[in-house]
Amino acid sequence: MGQRAAALIAASAPAAPGEPLAAEPAVVVDQATGVISAQLGCSIAEALAHLHERSRRQRQTLESVAHHVVNSLDVNPGEPRF
Repeated sequence: MGQRAAALIAASAPAAPGEPLAAEPAVVVDQATGVISAQLGCSIAEALAHLHERSRRQRQTLESVAHHVVNSLDVNPGEPRF
C-alpha cells in the first residue's frame, strides 16, 4: 500500500466503532476522492470524476457515495473496490 493511502486510512479512522469518519460533506468527499485515487492510481481530478459518475449511475448523492467509499475501507486492501 502506498504511503498516501496508509496516511489516509490512519487519519480517517473513526474514534469509536460505528462512528462516521467525517461529519462535513466536503471532508467525506475529499477522503473518498483520496481513497479512489490511491486505489486506481489516478489523479485527484480523475478520482473525483469517478465519484461523480458513480453518484449519477446509482442515483445517490455525492455525499452518500463518498460515505460508502470511506466506510468500506479495508485495513488490508486487495483489489480496488471501485
